[in-house]
Amino acid sequence: MNNIPYRYQRGIRLLICFLLSFTAGQAAAQYQVATIPSPKEQGQAYYVSNPSGILSPLTVDSLNRLARMVDAAASAELAVVVVDDFVGEDDFRFALDLFNTWGIGKAPANNGLLLFVSTDKRAYRFITGYGMEAVLPDALLKRIGETRMVPLFREGDYDGGVLAAMDAVKTVVLNPDAADDLQRRLLHESSFFYRNQAAFLSFVIAFVLYYLLWKVASRAYNRIPTRSGRKPVKTSTGIYLVFGGVGLLLFGFFSIFFIAFFEIPVSWLYRWSYLPLYATVFFGLGITMLYFKGLSQIRKTFANAANRLSVTADFNKRMALPILAMPLTWMLGYGVFRRRQADKLRLVAPPGDGWQRIDRDKQKDVSRYLDRGQRKEESVGALTYEIWVRDGPEGIRPVSFPGENYATYGPCPSCGYRTFSHTFLKVLKRPTVINKGEGERIQECSNCKHTVSHGKVVLNRTKPVSSSSGSSRSGSSSSSGSGSSSSSSSGSWGGGSSGGGGAGGRW
Repeated sequence: MNNIPYRYQRGIRLLICFLLSFTAGQAAAQYQVATIPSPKEQGQAYYVSNPSGILSPLTVDSLNRLARMVDAAASAELAVVVVDDFVGEDDFRFALDLFNTWGIGKAPANNGLLLFVSTDKRAYRFITGYGMEAVLPDALLKRIGETRMVPLFREGDYDGGVLAAMDAVKTVVLNPDAADDLQRRLLHESSFFYRNQAAFLSFVIAFVLYYLLWKVASRAYNRIPTRSGRKPVKTSTGIYLVFGGVGLLLFGFFSIFFIAFFEIPVSWLYRWSYLPLYATVFFGLGITMLYFKGLSQIRKTFANAANRLSVTADFNKRMALPILAMPLTWMLGYGVFRRRQADKLRLVAPPGDGWQRIDRDKQKDVSRYLDRGQRKEESVGALTYEIWVRDGPEGIRPVSFPGENYATYGPCPSCGYRTFSHTFLKVLKRPTVINKGEGERIQECSNCKHTVSHGKVVLNRTKPVSSSSGSSRSGSSSSSGSGSSSSSSSGSWGGGSSGGGGAGGRW
């Protein structure tokens, strides 16, 4: 540390402290069976352990009331444990050990149930006592978990998911005859088309809407006039939809690396509810490319700024709806606005009266208005000229504006025109595998051929072509069930046990 400059030492110390505290926090967040606080430590009326504070106080109170109702009516014990992380990877073994350690359920009947949830491992597990397996079979619990909890958990709604699942459990425990009806309802709700009906409907709406916008954009593109009039034959624009398809393919390709290297859950990137977004991206990228292709075609077709502004305004008017529906076009539209403002400046006449601007779409040959150097500036794209004329002496006034390659050229020290290139390497002797080559860094004027040398350089030998290729959490709180008033008298579970019945899954 003494060899490190003093101004960096403070930052390094802070970084080390942060990393150490972060690592300690991560380690502390992993619960063991013995470190999860039993809700019965607060009193006999408590059934929820929420040491990480994941569930809201209102949800914890609702779950405790639900469990008290079941305990009073059916003499069955329902326990809920929600943590961020736990030691190990086997959620089944962990939940089973926790169930039997606490002894959930009444000892003679063994009618207990535990819902264990780990948000960091994205796992849930139902564990049932021996006497509860007939009332809540594994298949029913699996369906409750996948239908009532998993969809809400994927949205980050742990409160809603746990409440929905435990409400379904309460319905069956209090009225076993309702299990068949609930099973049929859950079976219907778990069907593929039922779960994704909103996504498919949204996809159809988005697809039709953006297809119509695509047709509007295609029609606007095909109505861009040429110098001689309207296009006689419509141009196929379907090729621009390829950009939308390529965009989706690239997203799919790179998402593989995100999922593999950053351990991002697949459900975060791929959900049926994202179908409308995929339709939007597919047509939206095509509309964006078509729009900017149209603007590029207008700039290439019309050299006259007034004509270019008029045609661009008409094109933007026809593209208004597709542009509004594609936010990506808004972000890129700043460059379009700047070009439009630059074109307006080209229409400002020089000081004085009587100036008339030459329409360069109608008058192609302007050699009598521009000298050789100015024509060369235009040919290399360094500058473009608006030509103003009037009667009388000095009646020709070319006004220069930056061209597409303005930054590539500078003023020539010999002729003064902006045709002097940036430094580039001119190869004098090509290198080979055996011999080195020779080059010269020079600047050259495209107009007068004035050349400035910046010295010669040695070019390294080329490498031989080889036929083979080588490769070289936050910390935990010590209280359970936030939001409930603590009791001075502790309670205990009923002493039940489980043989491993239940169901679980991940989201």
